[in-house]
Order: sequence, then C-alpha cells, then structure tokens
Amino acid sequence: MKKIIILLLPLFITGCFSQTAKIDNTLPVDPLADEQFVDEDMLTEDEVDETLEINYEYYGELVDVSGGQAAGTAQAGLTDGLYNVLAEFDQLPQPAGTDFYEGWVVRKQPFDFISTGRAIKQGENYFNVFSSQEDYIDYDFYVLTLEPDDGDPAPAAHILEGTMEKDLQ
Repeated sequence: MKKIIILLLPLFITGCFSQTAKIDNTLPVDPLADEQFVDEDMLTEDEVDETLEINYEYYGELVDVSGGQAAGTAQAGLTDGLYNVLAEFDQLPQPAGTDFYEGWVVRKQPFDFISTGRAIKQGENYFNVFSSQEDYIDYDFYVLTLEPDDGDPAPAAHILEGTMEKDLQ
C-alpha cells in the first residue's frame, strides 16, 4: 500500500498544480482486457483478500452438449450468507453478431432455474460470476446457453451442462 502511495504522490501533486486537464478519448478503456487490472481506489488490500476467500463447496465438470469442443467447470457455495457461482469455460467459439453466452443454475426437484447472467470474455476464456443474497445452493445443475439478443428471457440453445456436487476434499 505504501508503494502505491509513493507512486501516486507525484501524480497527485502534478494534478493539483495543473490549470487544465487533458483527456484522451481516442482509446477505449477495457479493464477486462488486462488480467492484472485492479482499481486500488475501489478495493483495499484487506478487501482484495476477502474476495479471494469465497468458499465453493460444490464443483462440477461441464461437458459440451452442442457437438463442439468446449469444456468448463462450475463451482457454487455460500459464504457469509451470500450465494456465489464461478464458472469457467474454454474453447468456446466467439458468438456471431450480437449473440452472447449466458449462465443458468437449475433445481431439478421442484423444477426451477435462474439466470446467472452473461458470461464475460477475459483473454481466451469466458467466465460467469454470480452472487446473490438468496440461497440457491440446491440449484445444483449448471447450464451455459448461447443466447440471441432478442429480448426473450428464456434459455436458448444449451452449449455446456454439468452437475455440481459437494466437494469432499
């Protein structure tokens, strides 16, 4: 933390004495493009450490049910009353046009499902991260779908599927 302050101090001093600020809008900023991106203004070191302490009690391998070569894993768990899902996928083709990948967790009895949101691409792989104050731990089946951007909230073509089971390690 001291290193950050020392590195940012000259910038702060320069900014305080500057009469005008110039902003370069020619380059888009994509924080997901840099795997090392962390906004120190948003998280303290303690908060970063806390984000790494999520307890994923359930784990499952995801298999490609679309006939492709994709694969993945899904994890779920409760930490301090917060339900969390982390799914990682590799070898997914880039969706065409405005199509996108969306994650889902499914409870088979009684049947119900919820969206875990759009998968995001970071580097070569896609990720789906979801948190809720609602306890969905009995939703133990994960599905990744390829969704057309048509406004229809229902799940579309299944790409990857798998059951998340209690990790006994």
